[in-house]
Amino acid sequence: MADFPIKFRPEGIRSTKSAIKGLNGATKSLGSSLAKIGASVVIAKKLFDSIKGSIELAGKAQGLSQAFDSLGKGINASSQFLDKLKTATDGTVNSVELMEKANNAMTLGIVESEDQMAELFDTAQRLGKALGVDTTQALDSMVTGMGRQSKLMLDNLGIIVDTNKAYETYAKEIGKSASQLTDQEKKIAFNNAVLAESKRLVEGLGEEQLTMSDRIAIAKSQMQDLGTTFGTLLMPLVNQALDLFNRFGLVVGKAMDFAKNVDWAGTWQNFKDQASLAYDAFIDISILTFEYLVSIGKSIIPKIFSFLVNTVFPAFMK
Repeated sequence: MADFPIKFRPEGIRSTKSAIKGLNGATKSLGSSLAKIGASVVIAKKLFDSIKGSIELAGKAQGLSQAFDSLGKGINASSQFLDKLKTATDGTVNSVELMEKANNAMTLGIVESEDQMAELFDTAQRLGKALGVDTTQALDSMVTGMGRQSKLMLDNLGIIVDTNKAYETYAKEIGKSASQLTDQEKKIAFNNAVLAESKRLVEGLGEEQLTMSDRIAIAKSQMQDLGTTFGTLLMPLVNQALDLFNRFGLVVGKAMDFAKNVDWAGTWQNFKDQASLAYDAFIDISILTFEYLVSIGKSIIPKIFSFLVNTVFPAFMK
């Protein structure tokens, strides 16, 4: 059997190594480029989501603010109303959520002044923190509990009220018996007992101290308020874009309504009928034209032939 010796030349090995290194470099470069593109897409998406969230917050704030001002007139609220609520909750709740909770409280009629509202929010925040409940949930429990006379909601804050005792206490204050109280008077009696029990519980907590959790909530609230402000600045531009889009939608809608009311089958049949008539007319005109040309040819061709025979040909023969 013949031997076929294989020889490895140094220059061949070097060129192969160089080619492999080049391929590895190109692969790394491609991977780096793809990673940069991916990172750019992620950043762009996060930026878009942030802008979208800011605009949505601004839109929500606009509606809540109008109701906040309107309802505030019922309790003679001042221009410092929202600031007082922020102070009462130590800045742990953003403006949008504060207005939402305040509007709910004023709608349910559980406060008579902005100072009473601020005290109520402060109480809810402190009792919630003592039980590991975030401020937003604590405000919901306090406002809904008092507004709906729900002992279950108030229990979230550790507030326990004896309803019958509350009715009897208030009835004595206004010179009635508990059975004579109206629904509104029963609500007042219940809420008075809630406020008294809440005050007792808060006094037992001692001086309030900000925790790490509070500071995180404050930072989050400030960022949300900043986002709302940014969204408010973009609102005019967004409104113009939405108006333009809505007008375009109306035009498209009208076009669709028109198209929906068109008898397309009848229109197509009419088109075919008209096309058939046009085709028949074209054929008739073509036949008439051909016949006309033939009739002209019958009268002219003999004259031409006679002219050639009697005049042209004899001239050439001479």
